[in-house]
Amino acid sequence: MPVLEGDRRGRGRPSFALVESKLRAPWVRPGIVARPGLVERLLAAASVPLVCVVAPAGYGKTTLLAQWGRSKGDRVGWVSLDARDNDPVVLLTYLAVALDRIESIDPAVFRALASPGVSVLTAAVPRLATAVAAMSQPVALALDQVESLSDQRCLDAVAELALALPAGSQLALAARRAPPLPVALLRARGAWSRSGRPSSPWTTGKRPRCWRKPGSGRPTRRCPSW
Repeated sequence: MPVLEGDRRGRGRPSFALVESKLRAPWVRPGIVARPGLVERLLAAASVPLVCVVAPAGYGKTTLLAQWGRSKGDRVGWVSLDARDNDPVVLLTYLAVALDRIESIDPAVFRALASPGVSVLTAAVPRLATAVAAMSQPVALALDQVESLSDQRCLDAVAELALALPAGSQLALAARRAPPLPVALLRARGAWSRSGRPSSPWTTGKRPRCWRKPGSGRPTRRCPSW
């Protein structure tokens, strides 16, 4: 049944009906090939607030994120995106609900998002960022199908949320193509890591770090296909 005014625990109160399936990681059917090496690479980038997995359709991005989420523990949220989320209020509402179900956040976030004519970047995003920064323990949040987002306000909001995450927390994105995030800002603050196919993950902190191809003595941005 759609949720109109929050879940039974009386937490966040979104202003529209939620599609509950979007807030659950997909069921991984038996027999799916585990990717422990790739999961370990993502886990190894735990100090980087924002991780982006980029690969064409059919390369197992969703499964990889689901396996990563299970490895992170029980403080993990999930949002599957689609074209309807290419609206900053809708997107932020789903992100807020996903986080609120891990740990209650300030209800003022939902009131701001429900306000007619709310300024997303000057009102809603700062409130959500403040609420997230105040969380008592690290959290992880996975956003699947990020290629659905083209509104720059949505992408900027994702970046601002990543920068506001408390220490040890992480936002993981999966997309068919690299999303046009404000990468320069994220790099400058050491908040960006990307994993691609066939390019391997790289992390930008004080300096770029490349993965080494097995059997090669030189750093490379190429790795075996997923």
